[in-house]
Amino acid sequence: MKSTAETRIGATCQRPLRAAGSGARGFQPSFHFPCPDRDARNKIVDGSIEERLNDFIRRKGLRRTSQRDTIVKAAFSKDEHFTADELFDRARKLDAETSRATVYRTLSLLVEADLLREIDLGENQTTYDPNFLEKPSHNHLVCIDCGRVVEFEDSHLDLLNDCVTRRLGYKPVRQTIKIEATC
Repeated sequence: MKSTAETRIGATCQRPLRAAGSGARGFQPSFHFPCPDRDARNKIVDGSIEERLNDFIRRKGLRRTSQRDTIVKAAFSKDEHFTADELFDRARKLDAETSRATVYRTLSLLVEADLLREIDLGENQTTYDPNFLEKPSHNHLVCIDCGRVVEFEDSHLDLLNDCVTRRLGYKPVRQTIKIEATC
């Protein structure tokens, strides 16, 4: 059974949005945005994440280190996207000995282990998504002005994804859409 904090972290806000002119045809898209949760910072690394990482590290012939454990804890302590610098700051708050180089190496490992997803914001800016494991089919709206990343889900996109892939003879596994916009 999930704790109260774990349950809240996975919750989403349902804020229906109405597209301009959408009422004419009766189509009302509904978007689901993750709710921020103040208690998310206390989220403990999920056992399946830790298990998958340990298996991956073993297969690569690497060893488990306290710095790497600190970085993993910092990466998965919140459901928010983060940059490498933000992760470095989080990890340094947990352990002042954490090095920037170890953060970058650990980020590469987590991406290679398919535990984090890299999102290219353009102009040499990259952010990391720690919660796509729980929701493999989710999408991002990226502001090219301020760099803000807004995660959203829409059942209409899921249906479209299913229809398109099946019509072309494929079975959908995951779907990700990145929309670049300005604020």
